[in-house]
Amino acid sequence: MHPQNTKALESLSLTCHLVGLINTFIGLSISFMLLIKREFTQIHFGIYIFITGYAMVKIAQKISNVVTSEPNNS
Repeated sequence: MHPQNTKALESLSLTCHLVGLINTFIGLSISFMLLIKREFTQIHFGIYIFITGYAMVKIAQKISNVVTSEPNNS
């Protein structure tokens, strides 16, 4: 893999990981706040945000695994 492609994938993985963590915590916070208020009709929004954040973290993990498993062509 070319070095510029490796750097681009590493940057994408880091960005995806950070955004995923932020979304995960926002989704959990919204869900818990709605549970405390006992507003069960809107809780699906918090769950959706949590799931998309978790998916972003897993995507970042897969990208990182691909980058580390590729041999370097320097």
